[in-house]
Amino acid sequence: MVSPYESELSIEIGAGMPFIKMFDNTFDTLRNAKLTGKQWKILLTLLNNFQDGSGLVCFDNENPIGANDIAELAGVSMKTVFSALNKFVSKKILKKSKLGNDIRYYVNPLVFCKG
Repeated sequence: MVSPYESELSIEIGAGMPFIKMFDNTFDTLRNAKLTGKQWKILLTLLNNFQDGSGLVCFDNENPIGANDIAELAGVSMKTVFSALNKFVSKKILKKSKLGNDIRYYVNPLVFCKG
């Protein structure tokens, strides 16, 4: 079946770009999490910056993205970042891992994955 939008699109959004896959039950999980607008902003920032395969939230150079980086990228306060990260970890959207003095965050591949 052909999409009714196929002939109307004047630009190809995301053509040839990597994509993020979300499972059907992810919508229910996120809706039930009752995220604030700023938490959504942080989540979208994280989803735009995670590694295919490992799920590590990182920059293109594979350096992990920390709370300070998230605050800057999302344009929110550190308090808001820590609150959101704790919520995402408690809802199993993210996994928090400590390596030495570094804290790393990983996107749960059963919630989101890249391709």
